[in-house]
Amino acid sequence: MDIVEANEAFGIVYALKPEVYLWQFGMVLYYRGEYERGMEILEGNAKIYEERFGERGSEERIWMDACRLKLKLRQNTGQSVTESVESERVSESRDSESDLPNEFRKVVQLTRELFTASVEENLTTEILTRAKLRQLAGAAPTTDTTTATATATLVRDPMGYKLSSWYFLGLHHDALGQLEQSKECMRNAQAIAATKGDEDIFHSFPALHMTVRGWMDTGNEVPVAPTQPKQEEEDTEEDIMMQSIMDSVMGLGLEDVAGEMIRKGLKNDKDESTMKLDLIAVLIDELIESLL
Repeated sequence: MDIVEANEAFGIVYALKPEVYLWQFGMVLYYRGEYERGMEILEGNAKIYEERFGERGSEERIWMDACRLKLKLRQNTGQSVTESVESERVSESRDSESDLPNEFRKVVQLTRELFTASVEENLTTEILTRAKLRQLAGAAPTTDTTTATATATLVRDPMGYKLSSWYFLGLHHDALGQLEQSKECMRNAQAIAATKGDEDIFHSFPALHMTVRGWMDTGNEVPVAPTQPKQEEEDTEEDIMMQSIMDSVMGLGLEDVAGEMIRKGLKNDKDESTMKLDLIAVLIDELIESLL
């Protein structure tokens, strides 16, 4: 998908038929940085889908929240925005789908929870949900560089859980402005996507993201995740989730750590490293409890 051409084509369609269902236009607007317009398009498409099919417009609302997080990022850096990202607007949007059945696709459900937690600034839920998505993503794929086009090897992903988990994790990091983490996740998603056919347009999304962000190699090779050193034992799902929690907490600033300690009724008068270790221990306990 060429973003410029897609924007022009989708714009013509909307000019002719404003009520058309075309959620991909919101995705294009996200990549163009037109977040206010993207939210408007995506919210409208979510409602169209939900009224037509009686199911949650999850993809539309994931991208809508991605636009909302980008707007919050702009606000936090002192840039002016015209679209409201306040809690009242968010709650109103959530209420419109409250009577619909729950999302049954596991990865999409967790992704919705992850983006919602970030929009609502629920740090604990964000960290724990990210850990659960990392569990589904599994270990970063190893790669085969003996062919002209490098691809992931030894990745069994018949249901697409690993590909979609890595992709949505990358999108979430992107929406938060965490570009290095996003790049790593998207490279892993692209490595897996390169082993699949092109019958599903979703398989092209990691490459699209990386192209727009300027992360694709200039040559003919598909960029892939770096080959991981061979381990004597594979990381267990529990190892992956715990490592995700540790990475998330260690990446927090002092203010966020202290605030989360207060919300959990823990002492926040220790040094930063000690507080982070205490918070990690509490979050791991909460993760275990949520999985029982």
